[in-house]
Formats: sequence, structure tokens, C-alpha cells
Amino acid sequence: MKNIYYLSIPIISMFTGYFTNYLAIKLLFHPRKKIDLFLFSIQGVFPKRQNEIALRLGEVIEKELISHHDLRKTLTDSDFTLGLKERMSDTIVELIRKGAGDISPMVAMMLSEEVLFKIREKVEKEMTHILPSILKNVADEMERKISIKHMISEKVKDFSAEKLEDLLLQILKKEFRFIEFSGAFIGLLIGLLNLLIIFLNN
Repeated sequence: MKNIYYLSIPIISMFTGYFTNYLAIKLLFHPRKKIDLFLFSIQGVFPKRQNEIALRLGEVIEKELISHHDLRKTLTDSDFTLGLKERMSDTIVELIRKGAGDISPMVAMMLSEEVLFKIREKVEKEMTHILPSILKNVADEMERKISIKHMISEKVKDFSAEKLEDLLLQILKKEFRFIEFSGAFIGLLIGLLNLLIIFLNN
């Protein structure tokens, strides 16, 4: 009987440690809606502070991950500019080809592949001069009109409690599992320590 008692001490401590951390994680998300209990109310930490989390997340993303400086750098990158110039030139030439066909079959016949190639070369040459200025204006306008922090914050604020929970669990699932099993491990160590103290006292 004593053996069962001694064995139960670390086992119970282990499950207590696991359950305590498991419950603590659950209380981060639940209850999703505030529940009034006489002298106090209870609500999950994340649902209760969703607006604050949204604001902080927007600030962090704008400061550390995606800033207007990053967007401007992307827009003015040589590879991006070259790719955009080629796509715009292709689009303009294709519009000319289709437009000529809509006007008259005779006009379309006059636009041979050689003529279209020369038009494309001319368009690309002009694009090389004007595209950097256009993209700079686009970047300036984005910086004036678009707040990355505000966009992120409003998006997160509009999340339902369920969606916010799903999102955070996707990101932190491994970390939460680690916390749960850490609780079990620490509980086991405490149980073994208590068991050692009992043996020493006996």
C-alpha cells in the first residue's frame, strides 16, 4: 500500500503540473465572451485585449517587418522595374494589335510583326525614362495614403475570437505544447523531490 502511495506522489505532481499549464493556456483564449461572476468578471486574455494586441501587432509589423521604406525599395528595385517594363510593353503592344483589328482589317494588316517589334522597342525606351519617376510617385502616394499599421490593426480587430485563436494556435502551437510538457516535467521533478524528502525524514 505504501509503495502505491509513494508512486502516486510524482505521478500526481506530474499531472498537476501538466494540467495547470494546460489550463493556463486555455484561459488565454477562453471564455471568449466576458462572464460576470458577482464581484468580478472573467474573460480570456486574448479576446479581452484583442484591440490592444491588434494595435501592438500593427506597430511591430510596420516597424520591424514591412515599412514604407521596404515597399519603396521593392518598387525601385532594378529587377522589379525591368519585369514591370516588359509586362507593360507587352500589354501596350497587344492593345495596339487588338485595337487595330477593331478599327479595320486593313490597319491590322499594316501592323506587321516587324512594325510591332519597333513599336515595342520604342515603348520600352520611353518606359526606361519615365517608369522610375512613375514608381517614385506611386511610392510617395502610398506613403501618404496608406498606413500599414492601421491596415494590420483593423484587420486583426475585425477577427472573430475563434479566428484569432486559430491564428495564434497556428503560430504558437509548438510553443504551447512545450509549455504543457514543461509543466509535466517540472511537476514530476517536484514530486520526486517531495518523495526524497519523505524518505530522508523516515
